Amino acid sequence: MERNIFQLLAMLLRLIPAIRNASVGRAPAPFRGMKRIGFFNEPAVAMGETPSANTHSNARSLAKIAAVMAAGGKWAGGEYLGDAAWNAMHAAPLRADMGFVTTAFTQGGVARFAAVDSHGTHSEKALNTGREGFYGWLGLGGSIFQWHPQLQIGFGYVPTSLNVLDLVNERGKSYQAEVLRCVAKLNSVNFGSAAEPGVRGVAGLN
Repeated sequence: MERNIFQLLAMLLRLIPAIRNASVGRAPAPFRGMKRIGFFNEPAVAMGETPSANTHSNARSLAKIAAVMAAGGKWAGGEYLGDAAWNAMHAAPLRADMGFVTTAFTQGGVARFAAVDSHGTHSEKALNTGREGFYGWLGLGGSIFQWHPQLQIGFGYVPTSLNVLDLVNERGKSYQAEVLRCVAKLNSVNFGSAAEPGVRGVAGLN
């Protein structure tokens, strides 16, 4: 599932226009004193988690939280997020250019992944295809925290070996696509139709 040298070069060439047009090239570091990516492993930083940039977790735990989100904020008889809050969190997705890919983030701050038409860019297809129907986001280097409300799937993926060049986390996406295929197969066997299955939390560790 890793890219070869020619695929990496092609990907980097496609990113050159976005890097050239970026408006954050001279912006200050997001954290004071940050000079390199290893900054996140320093004890002073690790002790203060930032969910959007420095979460300390594992695939099983992420999958459990994602399963709660996939079930509308409810789990095992408890309600962790009310219907109004859950609906508001997933509402009003806004398409915007992140510099290397166009995304659609909801007003709750999670991305909505959808089918890309024939006019979509290679990066948009790499980000979305195989993840249609999921909400959530990705972590630099490969991790994934997403849920599929319609099929009620919670998905967590945390690779042991990070790959910073895997910009849209395609390693984990291959497992997501396989989960969707498995659910479709189970539905056709058990229900004879596309009926919704029970809530599933799927954890992946590579």
